[in-house]
Amino acid sequence: MSVTQKTLKKAATFSGVGIHSGISATMTVSPEEINTGIRFVRSDLNNAVITVSIENLKHTDRATSLEENNVRIATPEHILSALAALGITNTTITIDKEEVPILDGSALPFYEELENAGIQNQDASVEPIQLKAPIKLELNNKSILAIPQDIPSFTYFFEYENTHVPSQMAHISTMADYKEAIAPARTFGFEHEINYLKSQGLAQGGSLENALVIGENHYLNTPRFENECARHKCLDLIGDCWVAGRPIAAAIIGIKTGHSDTMLLLQEIMNQAADA
Repeated sequence: MSVTQKTLKKAATFSGVGIHSGISATMTVSPEEINTGIRFVRSDLNNAVITVSIENLKHTDRATSLEENNVRIATPEHILSALAALGITNTTITIDKEEVPILDGSALPFYEELENAGIQNQDASVEPIQLKAPIKLELNNKSILAIPQDIPSFTYFFEYENTHVPSQMAHISTMADYKEAIAPARTFGFEHEINYLKSQGLAQGGSLENALVIGENHYLNTPRFENECARHKCLDLIGDCWVAGRPIAAAIIGIKTGHSDTMLLLQEIMNQAADA
């Protein structure tokens, strides 16, 4: 069943620090014509274009990245998650640095500003990606699945052993619930990892203002939900899957997985679609 292509009615601009780079960036999400798809433009690099596609999807530690002609966009998953929830299929995202601003660590600021800019239905449609059969990837103690169904849904099962954080899950079966149930969930990290991450050039912009930080015996700041970690992982799943640029007609289920595992699933999905 085809879905209507959508864009914005007007542009929305965001400014803030990158959580890993620690570098401030300004990013403008603009309306686009039908069949344009989603693309980033690096205004600091002669307006180099990075198309949002599975072919350009790369994995780096702790985040997603996109790369085309050796030009990179880092940490796009939160803005892509908001675009997915709003069904936006055509937009140009102009940014003056490599890494997307983290804002408060969730997708809510992106979602609200895009919603305020207005969503425009366009006179064209796009076909969701259809699966011929379920896909299941077993990855050590992790699993990720795609099960064919008419309406996309996302589920995440979260577990970190030997911590005070309880096992938890999150599920969303309709994007009508995204703004309240998924968008506010923040990225998270462990206090004991901070020095190591910083030594690896990561988490340079991380703080209690843009991440839920898990201490040895308690959270260092207050969770927004009992299961905020699982909800944020669901948010990431949605964003990573929108790299396909259109809905995937499937139940996507992650069990203790990360960005690189979703990338493997997307590759399997496209391999199956190519064989159809």
